[in-house]
Amino acid sequence: MTIFFLVLWLLSLAAFSLLVSEVLRITRELEQVNSAHTNAMVTSATAWRPIRRLVRAINGNLKRTRELQRTQQHQDAEVKQMLTNLTHDIKTPLTVASGYVQVMQEAATSPDPRLVRIGRNLSAVNYYLRTLMNYDEMIEKHAELVLTPLDLSQVVQDELFSAYDELNERGIRVTPNIAPNISLITDETVIRRILQNLIGNWLKYAEGQAAIVLEQPDSKHITLKLSNQTNEKIADPSKLESRFYTGDASRSDGSTGLGLNIVSALMTQLGGRMLIKTASEEFAIALTFFVDSQGT
Repeated sequence: MTIFFLVLWLLSLAAFSLLVSEVLRITRELEQVNSAHTNAMVTSATAWRPIRRLVRAINGNLKRTRELQRTQQHQDAEVKQMLTNLTHDIKTPLTVASGYVQVMQEAATSPDPRLVRIGRNLSAVNYYLRTLMNYDEMIEKHAELVLTPLDLSQVVQDELFSAYDELNERGIRVTPNIAPNISLITDETVIRRILQNLIGNWLKYAEGQAAIVLEQPDSKHITLKLSNQTNEKIADPSKLESRFYTGDASRSDGSTGLGLNIVSALMTQLGGRMLIKTASEEFAIALTFFVDSQGT
């Protein structure tokens, strides 16, 4: 009897060992399938019904997941094509309309506030159009990084100077604190896009005072901080990095919600980091560039 129970125990132990081995093998296969772009399925090396049922369930889930991924890719491609067609369809009549307004302003004997408003609104449409065009180019990463030594201090000053008239017209007084001769190896086009989007954020939301600080606290980090007064109420600052999210759903200014999402994605592309801070009447963005990881 003792021998019988011993044999039974050994057989049970062997069966349990085979079961554990098969589960581990299936787990390894599933990890390989999940880590690679493949249409492979998980296999079973045993005729034991519970294991084969488990494998069928896993493969069914893999199949449904891949179908959902293909559907999502197809929808993304359709949205991308729609945005491309839309931006190109708008670009030509917008250019013509802006040209006519400019001619009318030059021909007017005195400033016409109606033409000023029309010109301002056409400029806003042009800004959003560029945002959509830049979104496809930069976020989908069709453009490779072109890394060159860059005087970041000079670039920040250039972008501020380019936006001076618009900021002044909006009554936004900028206090710059830009340390001189801060340089890094990075993509100048991407850096300028980041600055243009952040300054554009000022033009849409800032009220009164704004400040920009560029400094290099140590040899491995460069920080760029932009802050401004605002009347916007932001319930959840973390959502501002999401696509198409705007802080106030009641806004009627045509905000796309793409600006900060673009900045966040571009900072990630450069190996940097973006942090958003909000208070009752202040909005701030801190960008950190890790000097040793630029473009990696």
